[in-house]
Parts: sequence; C-alpha cells; structure tokens
Amino acid sequence: MSEHFFTEELRVLDKEQYVHIFVVGLLFAAFDAYGIGSNDVANAFATSVGAKSLSLKMACFIALFTEFIGAITLGAEVADTIKGKILDINDFKGQSDCLMLGMFCSSIGSSVWVNTASYIGMPVSTTHATVGATIGVGIAFGGKEAVEWGYCEGGDCFGVLAIVVSWGLSPALAGCFASAVYLFTKYVILVPGGEVSFWRARMCYPLYIGLTWAVLAFFMILKGAPELNEEYEIYEKKGSKKEIKSDKLGPVFGFAFGVGAFFAIIAAVCVNNQKFIDWANTPYVEPAKKEKTEEEKNPPKLSIQSFKNFVNESLEKDVLTIDAGNIGGEMAQTAHDVGVQYYEPTEKVFMAVQVFTAAFASLAHGANDVANAIAPLCTVYYVWRTGYPKIGKKVPVETWILAFGGIWIDIGLTFSGWRIMKNLGNNITYHSPSRGFCMELGALTTVLYASQQGKPVSTTHCITGATVGVGICNGDARSINWLMVGWAMFGWVITLPCAGIVAGMFFAFVSKSPKVLARYSQTTILKLNYTTLTSSDQVYDAADGMFDKCYVESACNNVRVVNDFHDELNM
Repeated sequence: MSEHFFTEELRVLDKEQYVHIFVVGLLFAAFDAYGIGSNDVANAFATSVGAKSLSLKMACFIALFTEFIGAITLGAEVADTIKGKILDINDFKGQSDCLMLGMFCSSIGSSVWVNTASYIGMPVSTTHATVGATIGVGIAFGGKEAVEWGYCEGGDCFGVLAIVVSWGLSPALAGCFASAVYLFTKYVILVPGGEVSFWRARMCYPLYIGLTWAVLAFFMILKGAPELNEEYEIYEKKGSKKEIKSDKLGPVFGFAFGVGAFFAIIAAVCVNNQKFIDWANTPYVEPAKKEKTEEEKNPPKLSIQSFKNFVNESLEKDVLTIDAGNIGGEMAQTAHDVGVQYYEPTEKVFMAVQVFTAAFASLAHGANDVANAIAPLCTVYYVWRTGYPKIGKKVPVETWILAFGGIWIDIGLTFSGWRIMKNLGNNITYHSPSRGFCMELGALTTVLYASQQGKPVSTTHCITGATVGVGICNGDARSINWLMVGWAMFGWVITLPCAGIVAGMFFAFVSKSPKVLARYSQTTILKLNYTTLTSSDQVYDAADGMFDKCYVESACNNVRVVNDFHDELNM
C-alpha cells in the first residue's frame, strides 16, 4: 500500500487483550520448529544415514547438540520483522496488532504445511514456507499490491522473484560444487581400486579434513556469530551482499587456513595410526538387533520403559531398504544396481570425513536458519511485550526463543525425521561415504557462497542438487531416481502457495470477523493527522477548534470516528 492511513504512531497495545495470541503463538512456533527438525534437519543427515556413515540414532544424537549449540552460541541477534522483506513494514504503522496477528498466522501456515509435507515424505524449504505464509498474510491484509512480487536489477533479483529464481539456482550451484569434488575424488582416489586407492585415501584424508574445517571457519566468520562483525568490523553490507573489507580479507583467510591446517595435522596423525588402519580393513557388518525381553515388549503404561519404547520406535525405523512403498521404488532400485561400488576400506576412510561434514551442516543450520524460522514468533513476542509503537525492519531475537526453537527442532528430528531420510537418502541415488561427503561439502560450500552474494538459497534445495550432481557422475542417467527428484521439485513450487493459502485464510477469518465492542478501559485512543481523513470523515469540534479524536476498537478494523463518547472518555 503506497499511502499509509496512520501517520502518527501513538498506539500502545494492551498486553492483556492479546495474551492469547502470544500463548497460542508459542504452540504453533513449537509445531513449526518440530516440522523444521523433521524436514530441514533430516535433509542435512539423509546422506550420512543413507551412506551408513551414521545410524539414524547416532544422527539424532549429534543433531541434539549441534543444532542447539549452533542456535544458542552462534544464532542471530536480530531477525527480520517481516520474513524476506516481502511486505512493506510501513503498511503496519499504527496497526502493530495486525502485524502481531499476521506473524501469528504466518506460523500457522508454515507449520501446517511443513508438517504435512514431512508426513508425506516431501522435502521442502522451511524458510520458503515462512515466506509463503507471509505472502498470504500480505494479500489478506492489503491485497496483491501489498506484496513485493519482485524484479531483477544489476544481476540481483528481489522479492518473490528471487525465491523463484533460487529454485533453479540453488540446486545447480550445489550440483556443480559437489560433482567437481566427487570427480576429483573418483578419478584420483577411487578408480585405481585396491590398496592403491586405500593408500591415496589416507594421503588425501588430511586434505579433506582441513578443507572441511576451513570452509566451516570461513562460514561462521561470514554468516555466524554476528557479534564478531560488531566488534571487529569484518564485512560491510552493500545491498544484499556481504563484502569482506580489504584490510580484513587477509586475516579472515589466514584464520580459516590456520584452523584447517591445525585439524589437517591431527587427521594426518590419526589416519596413519595402526588402529585406524585395522578398523578400515575390518569388513562392515550390519549390527545385530538385540532381542527385547518380555518386560521391554509389554511394559506397564506410563513407565520409563514405555517412554523408551516410544522413542526407539522412531529411532529404529529402517530408512535404508528400498521397497515398493518408496516413491519411484523400481527406479531407485535400478539406480543402486548401476551405481559403482568401490574398495570398502577406502570408503570407510570417508566415513570419518562424512561424520564431520554432517555435524558441520547441522551446526551451520542451527547458527543461521533457526533464527530465520522463529522470526514470526520473535515479532509476535516483541509486539506483545512492548506494544511496538515504532515499527522497524528488525526485532531482537531472545535467547530463550532460540533455545525453545532448538529443543523442538531436535524433537522433530527424533520422532519424524526418518520419513524424509528414507526418501531423500538412498531413494534418489546410490549413497556411499565418498559420495555422501562430496554431497554435503558441495551443499555447505554453496550456502557459504550464496550467503556472501546475498542470494536467497535453501539448504534443502542445495542438498538435493548436490545429490543429483554426484549421482550423474556415475555416467548413467539411470543412476538417478528422477521420479523422486520431480516429487521434491514439485514440493518446492507448491510450498509458497500452500503455506500462503493457509496463513491468508486464517488472517482474513480472524481480522475481518465481527468483534464485541471493547470496554472503555480496553479502548485504544489514537490522535489522527486530519490530512489522512476524507472530508466526509472529518469531525470538527468548533468549541476547541480542532479535529476530534478517534475511537479505535481494534487497529485491524476500520477506524470509527465518534462524537457521542467525548464526555465519557474525558477528552
């Protein structure tokens, strides 16, 4: 909306009137975080679990720490008031209760869609779900003109158009990075086979570990730990891009290189240890399932054992076997049949590397994406707590909200992450530790590069593109389950409208519903600039020579100008 009705920001909300929005908002924020864990975080670990580098239970155990630590220690201190800057914040001047309601409905739309997608095994971008829900709120609030649909200028795209462009840009970049790393690994290390490949893998092991740590260090300096930039002024923002200052470029690269070199030296010592060599040469054996006792099978209700059984039921799901129930099951089986299997001791060397990349991807997700995902709750809480008479583009991110989001993300991964892992892991292409490492490193590098360039990429899109890119390197189109890839891309496209429809319908239903007239003690009084009113709406009081006050039952309703309550309101 180009013209803003409220030109004076004198409204202060009564917290008691809107406590229900904050409380119920907490519930939907938890539901949203649960969906992020079952979808986004599951994406990050799908390759490791599919390659058997990690068990499902171990992946959840690692994520329990990395997601939470990343969110608390490296999470953002501020978040966008309106996710993605899709709406003009000035449209909510004097109507901060509408802003609070809008972000509440955004959480509803995002959480309902992401959890639905997780249940049917569809990998989607949770960040795009939040943006899509915000678009729905914007249309319900001010019509299609209220949404920044986007444009491209100077090689950069903005608004909704930038998200559409990212559907192709993210997976393409990740696929290129991942395939480049894998082709080097394939022809230099894997193809020779036998003891030669095992020796080369051990020689390159420190290089890969050092590279992984260097990328992580650079990533965290650039995009994580905002306080680092505040203290040392490492980079400056130019539009959507982050450019490292020329005098800081050397120290940043030097620090990243130093971190990588330090861990490369440790890796060189470990990889040549006889115990490591013996472990790598020990054939992989599927761990035998422990037989449950009668008490474990039929525990008393509401007992500790019954709770353990409930948790283990999700953690012991089979996410590796391809069966008829998988999307494109026959195509997935063909992809495994044509996938080349390399020397097992060599692949086991990459198991150790992949554990690092999986943990780092989860840490980076916790550091950067958790704050984005809980941005609607941050806005709801800040408006409810402060009244928010002055609307800005950023709101502070409370530590307890980061912890709240991190906990529910871990719960979501534990109980529902297996669905996405089953579809996005072995169901797209044949996974091995060497392939999985390249996929994860390619996706992580893409996120780093895109963040520096200010491109709106999704980790879900990146890991999917990296998986396809590595799969194509087999040199056979049948090595990819294209039906599953199409299913994933279909989910990317429908995320915006699906989340938007749910959020928009809720917002329209609530904001435009009839309301009981508020008591005087709950009434908001707003002095309006007379120029915002039409001549027919202006109420002039000849006694004091000024335009009358306005009685506002809710800023989400049309303003009602009245004279009858002048004396009762002591004006």
